[in-house]
Amino acid sequence: MFLYPGYLWFLLLTGPILAMYFVRSRPVTRQVASNSIWKLVLAKVQPNSFLQKFSNSMFLFLQLLVLSLVVFSLARPMGLGNTGLLRVLVVDVSASMLSRDLEPNRFEIALKRARDLAREHRGRLALYLLSDRLVSVIPPLEGSGMILEALDRLKPAHWATPSNERIVRLLRDLEGLRPDEVFLLTDTPSLEIPNDFMPETAFGVEKFGKSVANCGITQAETSWDPSRKTLWAQAQMENTGPALVAGSLETKGGSESEPSIPIQIKPGETQSVQVRLSGSGPFEIRLSVPDGQNILAADDVWYFSDPGVRPRVAMLGKESAVLGRLARVLPLLEFARGEEGQVGSAAAFISVGEPAIWPEIPGCSFLDGGERLDAGGILEWQENHPLFQYLNLDALATDSLRPGNLPGMRLVQTMRGSLISEEIRPRQEQKFSRLRVGLDIDSETLQESVFLPVFLYNALQYLLKDQFPRWSYRVGDPGISRLWRDAVPPTLSGIHEVPGRTGARVGLNLQNGSESRVGPGKPVKPGVNQKAGHLLREQAVSTWMGFLTLGFLVVLLEWYLYLRRN
Repeated sequence: MFLYPGYLWFLLLTGPILAMYFVRSRPVTRQVASNSIWKLVLAKVQPNSFLQKFSNSMFLFLQLLVLSLVVFSLARPMGLGNTGLLRVLVVDVSASMLSRDLEPNRFEIALKRARDLAREHRGRLALYLLSDRLVSVIPPLEGSGMILEALDRLKPAHWATPSNERIVRLLRDLEGLRPDEVFLLTDTPSLEIPNDFMPETAFGVEKFGKSVANCGITQAETSWDPSRKTLWAQAQMENTGPALVAGSLETKGGSESEPSIPIQIKPGETQSVQVRLSGSGPFEIRLSVPDGQNILAADDVWYFSDPGVRPRVAMLGKESAVLGRLARVLPLLEFARGEEGQVGSAAAFISVGEPAIWPEIPGCSFLDGGERLDAGGILEWQENHPLFQYLNLDALATDSLRPGNLPGMRLVQTMRGSLISEEIRPRQEQKFSRLRVGLDIDSETLQESVFLPVFLYNALQYLLKDQFPRWSYRVGDPGISRLWRDAVPPTLSGIHEVPGRTGARVGLNLQNGSESRVGPGKPVKPGVNQKAGHLLREQAVSTWMGFLTLGFLVVLLEWYLYLRRN
């Protein structure tokens, strides 16, 4: 390839040069010692055949060589000797890449394209994976051998594709490598690339996929029925295809068989179904729909299991009827009464009243010593805080609230002070939270509200963080990394044995239900600024300057030979 291929037309000047050489008579005069050998000398110097015409034609060859070198240098050859150029391959390993609208699936076709891009490149290569983050697999190296071996070992996972904005931020981390080319091989994202994005890099996004027809389980929330000792799951399904989907939802596992539940989901809509999971598990909820309306199998099953881990929560202060019921509704946690400052191996604590000695573990204290709050007295709260998930404080009855001057950062502000505050405390290399809540926990008005059970669940989940046990986990959950300790946690959905814990199993599912939306996005080609910057960098290591320099040296050689001859 040449940057300016039009200059190659100047190679046609070789015709006139050759014509002038043959037309022009070139007698050669030599001095000899005797007239007797005159005819013999003439027979050797005057050509009688086509090949003999070139026997004394060094200047002709030098002229043709100069012309060729100058023309090639003007045409700017590309791809010759560009061993300094860096090509970065980024392969999407999210769950949607397993869609079967391409044979055998999108992921395998993307790997084939990555191999072709690696083999055809003569410079340096680097390989990255796009999951919930950007992962370096092979750093920049010369040659394609290690890249091809890594691609052969590459396996898909059930990660979720990051948002479009996050992908752009992740790719900006590659700017430190100063890549000349970046190829992102993916399916669903539709990226909006800023004008100033990698201005010297030819950045392109290649899309794989052609169908949007899919129906899958996007999430499943569990709840425990203490009276029946039964687990219930609220499964949500979504149809992203263009046609009505008719199928069934089946339950597997447990002590009792449950009949399948027929479903019908309109195009672009969702449907929620409550399913009973009786027994000890593990359990599966499996969606069955026609193959033509379901190109992704990874979102057809949702897995549940008791992880076999019981973090201990200490109960401090005076007894409370509400807190006494926690053990019945949260069977995966262990609750035990504790003395002041004596919490043993507890991972967190809940207290009614201010502890005289605060344990050096995460905890939540309910304080009811403040004045009552009048209706409409709540001013503002941090709605995005995990404590307030699924809660609306504006609907809360205020006669049970006791705000005051609570230490720490104010999470809920009222006309009479803080209702909920958080204090961050250091512990070795980590930090933990102390929550204070101005609330009469045994108030009769709260017994009729969903606020308290939801808030307690959110608080325990927030305090325990990755120690909080779940019936179902998602790929990449910090709790999975904690359970697996030093081992590599799984990245595929299913029922997995916990290392080092006999009989302990976890139900692992897609990282995000958005992977059910498998419609391919739009490809991205390098912009004008990126193309110009890339060509300038490519020419910096091109061979055209070498051609021009060599042509100059040939001209000097021809001039030197001419002077020696004359």
